[in-house]
Amino acid sequence: MTGLQRLILFFIPGRRRAEAETKSRAWHLVCDVCGHARSIWDLGGVRWRASGNRVTRTKYAAFKAVGFHTVTRQSPS
Repeated sequence: MTGLQRLILFFIPGRRRAEAETKSRAWHLVCDVCGHARSIWDLGGVRWRASGNRVTRTKYAAFKAVGFHTVTRQSPS
């Protein structure tokens, strides 16, 4: 768990912390070029009680170029 995640979870009531982690793991950053998906939680973020899909610029997983990624919620498999 990153320092940012610990800080954010500190302000969330104890009974909701596990829910926040589970929900954050359901949100993924999906590469618009190759479709590779990475969990927001695994990237060090928290996305809890969120809605909508947004587009952001981040580094591609396979190489160090910057490109567009869409934040989407994926159903548990």
